[in-house]
Amino acid sequence: MGCTRTYTPEDHVQPKKIAHQDKLPEKISTERRKKIREAMNRAPAELLAKILADENHRAHQSVISLAAKAFLCDMETMHQEKVPQALSIVLNKYPDAMGIFKAVPKHRAPGMAPLLQHYEITSTAALVKSEFPTTSGKILTLSDSVRLDFGVKMARGYWQPKRFGTIEADVLVHKKTTTLGIDQKYSETGKYGVQKGFSSQLEGIRKGFSDGKIDQFCFVTNGDFTKKFSDQVNAANLKIAKDHAERHNENIDYGDPQFFTPDERNNIPTEKIDLDRFEIDMETFEKDKDLKDYIAKYNIPQIDICQNVKFKDLSND
Repeated sequence: MGCTRTYTPEDHVQPKKIAHQDKLPEKISTERRKKIREAMNRAPAELLAKILADENHRAHQSVISLAAKAFLCDMETMHQEKVPQALSIVLNKYPDAMGIFKAVPKHRAPGMAPLLQHYEITSTAALVKSEFPTTSGKILTLSDSVRLDFGVKMARGYWQPKRFGTIEADVLVHKKTTTLGIDQKYSETGKYGVQKGFSSQLEGIRKGFSDGKIDQFCFVTNGDFTKKFSDQVNAANLKIAKDHAERHNENIDYGDPQFFTPDERNNIPTEKIDLDRFEIDMETFEKDKDLKDYIAKYNIPQIDICQNVKFKDLSND
């Protein structure tokens, strides 16, 4: 949340006035939405979670209305109803998460923004409550033992240009020794395709893997990704695997195994890797078991995909 000022009774009065003035789905001005977010940000996360979960709390309806209005997009009724419950789950589980109502500090990277889209909060709540299989065969879920923050950007290289130089993650998950970036893609039609700037984003993730800024990355959607989207992800993964092989070949020439840790030695092939094996099309890559085994054996990071991640209304359980 990022603010330590106590939430006072006066703070509740103003949001309550705003809540009654604006009835969904009426459009809300940028300035009014900003004031709503500022009021929500002043409240302790634990208090908001408690109010949202307690139908008998005197501020319940006001805060529910504000929670839906805090998001940038125009939502259908079904999303308006899910957002407050999803927000309650996330705030209760991760009360110190940054970027919910207030942007992460700008010194992290240019263009930081707080959580804006409804799917960012509902899909996060879904990952808190359930497990979802990824296309690589892994399970994506959010446990109690992680820290997460929203709207975090990292420098793409060792210096930070003003534009097109960041690695973006809607959610950044910090585990014990690894960092997972999650990008949440919502589609009204249930089919999400390639959008402008996607190639640049994939290159940023590839660079982040190479530099060690992130260890895992996963694209999440409420429906399915198109084949073109998946093919571009696979093409990026092939480049990432080739990057690993090129670094390995350099280490064979210049590295001395005596200076490596046991884990590093276990993750290094004993011979040079033939780089021609990476010059294949996506269909061949999908069927190349030897290459897949190589990637798995040496823990080469790959961009993953997780589909059909939807927040289930717990009141229907």
